[in-house]
Amino acid sequence: MSKNEPFAPWQCPLCGEKLTGDSTLKCTKGHCFDRAKEGYWHLLPVQSMRTKAPGDSKEMVAARRAFLNAGYYGIFGKAVGELCAEYGQPASPEAALHLLDAGCGEGWYDRCIAQALAEKGRRVQLAGFDIDLGNAICQQLQAKCVWVESNFDGIIPALKARKFDAILSGMYMTEKRKAQIAFSDKLYNGPVFLVARKNTLQGNTPEQLKGKTIGVEQGSAQETYVTQHWRPQGINIVAYQGADSVVRDLESGRIDGAVLSGMMADYSFLQQPQGKEFAFVGGHLQDDTLFGAGAAIGLRKDDEALRQEINGAIAKILADGTYKKLAGKYFSFDVYSGT
Repeated sequence: MSKNEPFAPWQCPLCGEKLTGDSTLKCTKGHCFDRAKEGYWHLLPVQSMRTKAPGDSKEMVAARRAFLNAGYYGIFGKAVGELCAEYGQPASPEAALHLLDAGCGEGWYDRCIAQALAEKGRRVQLAGFDIDLGNAICQQLQAKCVWVESNFDGIIPALKARKFDAILSGMYMTEKRKAQIAFSDKLYNGPVFLVARKNTLQGNTPEQLKGKTIGVEQGSAQETYVTQHWRPQGINIVAYQGADSVVRDLESGRIDGAVLSGMMADYSFLQQPQGKEFAFVGGHLQDDTLFGAGAAIGLRKDDEALRQEINGAIAKILADGTYKKLAGKYFSFDVYSGT
């Protein structure tokens, strides 16, 4: 409902009483609900906005994933894909179709849509720095590479299960991960930052953040960092399925800040219109054990030949200027060194 439309009576989701108000909805029993600046209503109770688990629990996520993978919604996924294939209109006949996914689920419908478009010969195009790097590496290898979507927290098990051959998804090389998989040479060492609405946080030290609620992507090195350094200091940490979900709750005000890859935050959020009211807070976060080795391509340990081939391709794009050209499209800092 737009803020410019006359307001029709709503029921309080807590007690069923009539809600009235303009900037704040309130029932006769005192339950209040705020309006976001974009015009929609936060129907999550105000007293629950700072909960340590505002989104789905891990059990809910696992149950949803199992339900979708069982195929019960297959008919709906197929129908959505066919509708997009029939009615979706790209900017020009030779351009790829752009799709905005405004949800916060598994990317399951996205895969259904991609499959329907592929079956009709419609071009599906992924974009981003990792995608560009991967395509440049594949070109050096003279290989045809296919991109596969995967949830970050399940990406290593999927690699081991041979659902794909390599991980290129901003994965930092940590000792815990090295015990499970192999890594290529370093791809980049982008810094990690705390991001918040401008002038709302004083800094990024534990003392300055005590009592605040900070969002982070589940399964990431950023989650490990805040769990080790911030949670014990009285900072509320909320882990989300995907960085996009973290950003959405940051925009809505459900969390006070977010710890994100500087690369992702700079290009995908702060440089975009929706990020103009947000900024990095303090300098980049430092932990040589977690971030010092940088990010690389993850591989199965028995794929040593592929690892060597990828390392050779990385060296070539670094030497011939391809890497610098690609990075310059997205970032204002040296992502390879992280400075």
